[in-house]
Amino acid sequence: MGILDKVFGKNKKKDENEIPQVILTHVFISYSTRDRDIAENICNFLESNNVKCWMAPRDVKPGTNYSEEILKNIEEANLLMFISSNDAYQSIYIKNELKTASNNNIPIIAFKIDGFLPNDEWMYILSNARWIDGYPDYTHHYKELMEALREEFNSLGLHRVIDMSSFKENKPLKDVVYSQDSVSLRKPFKAYSGIKPYIFISYAHKDAELVFREIKKFHDKGYPIWYDQGLTAGQEWDEEIEEALLKASLLVVFITKTSMSRNNVVDEIKLALEEQIDIVPIYLEETELAKGLKLRLSQKHAIFKYNSYEEDYLDECFKAFENAGIRCDGDELL
Repeated sequence: MGILDKVFGKNKKKDENEIPQVILTHVFISYSTRDRDIAENICNFLESNNVKCWMAPRDVKPGTNYSEEILKNIEEANLLMFISSNDAYQSIYIKNELKTASNNNIPIIAFKIDGFLPNDEWMYILSNARWIDGYPDYTHHYKELMEALREEFNSLGLHRVIDMSSFKENKPLKDVVYSQDSVSLRKPFKAYSGIKPYIFISYAHKDAELVFREIKKFHDKGYPIWYDQGLTAGQEWDEEIEEALLKASLLVVFITKTSMSRNNVVDEIKLALEEQIDIVPIYLEETELAKGLKLRLSQKHAIFKYNSYEEDYLDECFKAFENAGIRCDGDELL
């Protein structure tokens, strides 16, 4: 490179480096808890197409301030995906999320999953949003959603993030169904194996993300935990689970509408009751139990996470564990 090139700023490499580089961070998904299954399906679809998503409570880091985490991840997002529904428009929290995105010039895609039309206040907040009508069957509008994402990303300088080569056919996509029971999530830690008193965890696989977050808190505190990470490949799982439960000092069962519809969870509760193994039911959501279980579990000390402060909830859990003869260091109580 000659001296004149340097004087007149013709350093091409330097000029290219000075161009702001846009980095794909994530798409923030804003949704009503009543639309959670739909939001999770959309999230799974996007992530299967290499679009990283952030959604609560899945991605809220343990021990952090919930509201601050949401605010931070909206501000850092490339785009906010709003699941538009009648239930969503009843939430002050969603309204605040949309206002935060708008105030930070975060593009918004509003994906309608029902025929409800918001009032003028909401329409003002969403005045710059890009709308996609996903009603009555949102799964038939994934192509339109991906095209909208591609255009929004391109306008931000995020080129070639969305590959539309698999969406060339001008017809609705085949329905994509994601069963949470079949999702393979990374287990957060190794299951306990030893002779000291331990806790057996019973849960529905659909609730795995929520449950793993909770049992990791117990494990990090030092309580010995056995859950299905401890299953041995090639073994009869029913027999192995039964053996692990019979050796446990405490059964912790995570109660949700889903878990109470799963035979394996109900069977584990019944076995613990028959064998007089201590039980601590932890309610992740308000759930009506079947009459037989309701009567028998009513005598157990239940913990209601869904309407408790985090610190109070954990204190109550730890006291229940110690009352069952389990110390946080795994040693037997004397």
